Amino acid sequence: MNPPSPYDLPPLTMAAIFLDMDGTLAPIARRPVDVRVANDMLMLLDLLHTRTEGAIAILTGRPAWQIDDLLAPRLYALAAEHGAGVRMADGKTLTTAARHLDVALLERTVRHALQSIDDIYIERKDHGIAVHYRQAPRQGGLIAEQTTRIAANTEGVEVLNGKMVIELKAVGVNKGLALNTLMAHPPFAGRTPVVFGDDTTDEAAFAQANAEAGMSVRIGGGPIGGMPSCAQFSLANQQALAPFLQAWLSTNTK
Repeated sequence: MNPPSPYDLPPLTMAAIFLDMDGTLAPIARRPVDVRVANDMLMLLDLLHTRTEGAIAILTGRPAWQIDDLLAPRLYALAAEHGAGVRMADGKTLTTAARHLDVALLERTVRHALQSIDDIYIERKDHGIAVHYRQAPRQGGLIAEQTTRIAANTEGVEVLNGKMVIELKAVGVNKGLALNTLMAHPPFAGRTPVVFGDDTTDEAAFAQANAEAGMSVRIGGGPIGGMPSCAQFSLANQQALAPFLQAWLSTNTK
């Protein structure tokens, strides 16, 4: 994949922008609670929001309330927990795609299965469980084995692998379906989707944008989890996103 030129992307007046959070809008931190969005990125989001007339959304694995906290006082349209819940900027819920899961029971099962592994963080979400192992990278194989076994024995649950995190979530929930849901509603409808993401969890959104004659930009090069990305373009790293967005804005001066 080659880096994009701002001229490869549609005019902002015709674009619908979809951005991941961790590794895209903000650098990945050792712990999810340590993530912060830089002030210059927040200002860029403000400008993009204005130029696109509000056609900007966050596609994230995080719960909605965490995104609202990270971007406060801004309130954007978003797909939380990989699309388990999709919300417009005015707070209207479009869909909750996830089938009902007994998250409390799932958490107890995961904690019991992984109780012998140190330095991991088990995060309970509204619609699933995430096991972060950035501080225990050598334990990834064992965590994958145990979470795969749990998913196989739990109806309606599947494994989603990300960068130093493995999640158990509802079957059939993904960012591509969430993007499709948002694109059916103003201010996204009729625009060209442009997706920025950095992980395997963003691949479904890349694929959906490509299918809709849109654009997909992956943050970071090389294969993801041994598999090539379907993104059309790539940026070298998270630090390259802000200058690129600024350049895109500069090509769209009024």
